[in-house]
Formats: sequence, structure tokens, C-alpha cells
Amino acid sequence: MSSANGPSSGMVCANCHQPIPADASYCPSCGQVSPQMSGAYPTVVSSEPTLQGSWPDQSTQPATPPPTYAPPVYGAAAPYAPDAPPTPVKKKRGPARAITAISIALLVAVILGLGGYTLYNVFAANADAAAAKVLPDNTLAYASIDIVQYAKNSHSFSASDLFNSGGQGQADPIKSATGLNWQTDILPWVNRDIALAAFPASLDPNPANPFEQLGAVVLIQSKDDSAAQNAMKKAADFQQSQGHTVVTTTYGGFTLYTVADGGSTTFAANNGWAIIGSNSVATKMVIDRINGKGNTLANAQAYQDATSSLPSDRFGTVFVNIKAIYALAASAGGNAAASTLMPFASVYPTAGGYLEWNSAGMRAQITLKAAKSLGIGDLHGDTTALASMVPQNVLLYGGIGNLGAEAAASSKINSELGNTGSSSDIIQSLLGVNSSDPALQHPAAIVVTGLPSGAFVTGAPDGTAAANDASNSGVALLLKAPDASAAQTLLQNVANAHQLTLQPMTVDGQSATGIYSAGGTPFPTCPECAQRPDTPSLVAVAVQVKGTLVVGTSSDLVTAIINAANGGPNLAQQSDFSQLTQNAPSDAATTVFVNLSSLQSALANLGQDGSIGKLLAHTTALLITSATNDQQSQETIDLKVNL
Repeated sequence: MSSANGPSSGMVCANCHQPIPADASYCPSCGQVSPQMSGAYPTVVSSEPTLQGSWPDQSTQPATPPPTYAPPVYGAAAPYAPDAPPTPVKKKRGPARAITAISIALLVAVILGLGGYTLYNVFAANADAAAAKVLPDNTLAYASIDIVQYAKNSHSFSASDLFNSGGQGQADPIKSATGLNWQTDILPWVNRDIALAAFPASLDPNPANPFEQLGAVVLIQSKDDSAAQNAMKKAADFQQSQGHTVVTTTYGGFTLYTVADGGSTTFAANNGWAIIGSNSVATKMVIDRINGKGNTLANAQAYQDATSSLPSDRFGTVFVNIKAIYALAASAGGNAAASTLMPFASVYPTAGGYLEWNSAGMRAQITLKAAKSLGIGDLHGDTTALASMVPQNVLLYGGIGNLGAEAAASSKINSELGNTGSSSDIIQSLLGVNSSDPALQHPAAIVVTGLPSGAFVTGAPDGTAAANDASNSGVALLLKAPDASAAQTLLQNVANAHQLTLQPMTVDGQSATGIYSAGGTPFPTCPECAQRPDTPSLVAVAVQVKGTLVVGTSSDLVTAIINAANGGPNLAQQSDFSQLTQNAPSDAATTVFVNLSSLQSALANLGQDGSIGKLLAHTTALLITSATNDQQSQETIDLKVNL
């Protein structure tokens, strides 16, 4: 049997039941690495060692050009010719042992079922990004994408649309810079990893600015050196067509195409990698590591500390050596950037992060590892405790596990980081009450309904945008207050600090407190609230509901919160909120939920070309959770994707 995508290996994907080409590391029809394949497994015997990331020795390949495989599109079936004669499997040198090991792992998967599938996933995971093994150990910033892992999702995102762009009249940045088309010139020969990195690599040994020492590279892991070399040659020819001079040299078994009069951009490919370097020095440093010379990022202690705990199913990896960036900035002497960065780098020397798919959509997380104890303890609490009191259609919900502790910790961290302007007690500044007040040591939430006055919304019956009705917008603070007397004292303290007056009133048949600005003096955080300069104006309404102090900017908003608290539709029941918070980190100190459903039309107008446009067009909500303790500060963004 012969597949339309290339010579068949005799293996059949258990996911889509299509034949798999002999050289494919994943199914070209559905984009998945199938744990259960049936058919004839090739027996390959070789005693030759292979270089990490290399492809089979080209000398053993057929003389005819290799077939062009269709890029893996998740969920799509590719036609094949069932009556075509079988193509004999050719023995290959190089990764023979790896192929044999994979065949054994697949056989075990079939026999052991789910247990074997788990074993196979662990075996096939790309936990250590391959590009980190060919980058210098002094790399300052690094980001990579594993396109095979990226294609493993249930949200219809495939490798084919990963870097697509150009729709809606937009220019294709890859083609504009290199003359290469992602679909036809790059994707057919990509193996797994695509990475971007920056590190010291200068053509000038004594640059005037320390950051002029930096070089940068784009790395594309290749499974077909010949195709990758052709692509790099095409990119060089494109530069010549733009009027640039290209100089051809060789280094370490690579042919280098250097744009001599265009910033020294250099193109090269061999031994399993294609390299686009900002200059020839950066390119040669990577070639040295590919050839086994020099220390690598993967073995650097800072990189290992920042990335060792990242999940193995991630498709994106991020690393930033903040301390090394500071050292580079400081080398100039008296550099303003260095003095600003120094306190931060001394507290958080490195950052590591990742991207992954989950059942809700996509997750991005960045973790700053602290070099010393911050003395703030472990900030956490039930950040969603008040969601059941919030109307279901709110635009934003910000939950805080412990309002007073969070404010005190924020001030302490800002002081450690040298942010003197932000190191004061934020609650003291805003409300005139110290964050250590016992009434503040409880969960709290900030709620925003509607868009601010003057904003525009979409989704009108005629499809046009319309100015937002300011009456639909409002802000409320909810604070767990089991002691009603302490809550009332807190209100009085705030009123005294800002020359406000408190008067009893009724809201929805319930006793409440009206907060007025005397003589038209506006509340500090609500300057537009004073409607007349000569008479007191109502700036907020306070009420206690089910052991919670609620302060809202209007009676209507407070009434909506009372109704939700008494059994009406509430945010805790909203499907996006429920799914995102259930999957969120459990040790969060703060949680911010943004309901993007009302903005879907605006996001859709951004276009659906490529993964970013597609993601934005179908993201209905996002959740940002922050977890901070003495050892680290971690931010997680979860996107709810509905396709």
C-alpha cells in the first residue's frame, strides 16, 4: 500500500486509520502520534551512533528526490491509494535504535492498553526542548515551540495554521523577512522544535552599548537536511533579490549565507537544524554546539532551576536569565537601566514559563524564582468565595484570598524591588485605613459590570458599534465581614479619612448606608461621581448581605448583588467561570476573571488567519491567577476557547 503522502511503512494510525509514511514521526493525516499502530513494523539494525537531533544519513537515501509530505492537520483525513503496490521499506542508518525502541514501545502500548499509552506518552514527551541543547549556556532569553505537542489538542489547532498570517489584508511577516512561505517552504521539513534565543555574540569586540553585544538566532529543527538547506538558500536568494550582497562561506560542515550589507543576517542548515542568525558569530556559536563543542543552555544551572518543574505536555517553553541581563546592562557603568533592574534581579534572578493546551483551552504560566526569602509567608485563600454573590453577567471579577495580607505583601515586595513609589500601603492610600485593620483580614472581591463611559460595544442588531450606556457600568467591593459592627466601623473610618458622610437608606427593602461626598467633594477613586458642586451627592451604597459587606457605586448594582446572593443567577454558576476556576492553580492568592463574550464581535474582527487570530476570535473568557510566597511569584493565564 502506498500513501498519497509518501512511501507507506505498513503502519496504520489507530486514531484515523490512515497509513503512515515510513519517515513520519507523527500521522500526516490527523497530526497525532498514535499509541496503537498495527501492521508490519520495519526491522532496522545499525550499530552507528547518531547525533542528537540529526536525521538519517543522506547517503543512504534514494537517488530520487524525497516525496513532499502533506503537513499534519489535526482532525483532517488525507486520501490514499489502496490499490497501489507496496513499497519496500529501506534500511536506514542513523536513528535505527530509536526506531526500534519506538516500535517496541508501541507494541507494549497495544498490549498494556491504557497503561501502555501512559508509558508511551512519557517516552515520546519532549520534556527538554531540543533547541536548548544546541544553544550556548550564557543565553539570556529563550522561547521554543514543540509543534508536535502543539498539534495534540481538542480545539482544532494544527501545525498548519501555527504561523499562518496575511489574511484581512495583513502582511505575512515570515515571507516579508525571508521570502519563505510557512506552508510550502518550511512546514514539510520541520521536525519538532522551533526556537528563538538571544545571547552575547557581537561582531564588534568593544561595542559602545553593552546590548550591542547581543546576537539572536531562530532555530528550526529539521528532519530533512536537504530540504532545509534549499530553504535557507532560497532565503539568501530572496535577500539578493532585494539588492543585498550575500557572501557564501563554510563553517563546521555548514554552508553559511551571510547578508554582508544588511546587518550580517546569516542562513545555514545541516545536522538536523536550520539556523537564521542575526550575525555570523551567533550562527557559528550554535553550529559549535550542534557539533558538540562548548557548554549548552540545557546544562546551565540557571536554566535547569527555572524549567525543571515545567509540565512535560507543554508545547511552549520560556526562559529569561534576569540576573545575566542585569550584569550585561551594568557592564556599561552608570547605566540607568542597570540601576533600575538591579533590585529586581537580586530578588528574582530567573524566570521560567510554558504554554500548554488543556480541556478548557490554553494556559500560559510564568514563574519568577526568588533568590532569598521575601518574608511574606504563603499568600493564599479562597479567591472564588464571593462569586456566588455576583451577578452572572459581570464583565470582571477580581477575587482576593485575604485583602489585608495581600496589600501588606504587595507593599513589602515593592520595597524589596526598589519601587519606592509603590511601596506604601495601597489600602491606606486609597481608603485611609491601614491594611493591618482586623476587618480587612478576610476574602474580598472587586466586581465591574459593563464598560466604562465612552467605550464602544459591538453586537448591535445592525452589526454596528454603539457608544456604551454608562448606566450599565459600575464597580463594587465585596468583603467578608462576619462582624457587622467591625464592618460599620470600617465604613466610618473610610468616611472620616475622605470627608464623606454616612446616611441610612433602604435598598431593595433592606437597610443600607448611603455614602455621600459633602459639598460636592468627589470620592478619590470616583471623580465623576460629584454631580453638583454645591450639594452632597451619593457616591456609593453599602449593605451587609449574608455576612458580607457590599459597597457599590449605585443602588441598582447593589440590588443585583443582593438578588444573586439570595439565589439568583450568579457567576459561580457560569460555565466559563466554573471550568476555568476548577482547573486553575489551587494555591492562588488572587484571581481575575474577564468575561469576553460581550467583546466576541470585536475580537472576531481581528481575523482568524493563523493561531493567534483564531485563538482571539474564539476566546470567550480568561482567568489570571497569582500565587506568591517566600520562594516564588507565579502568574497563570487560562483562556477559555470555544470553537
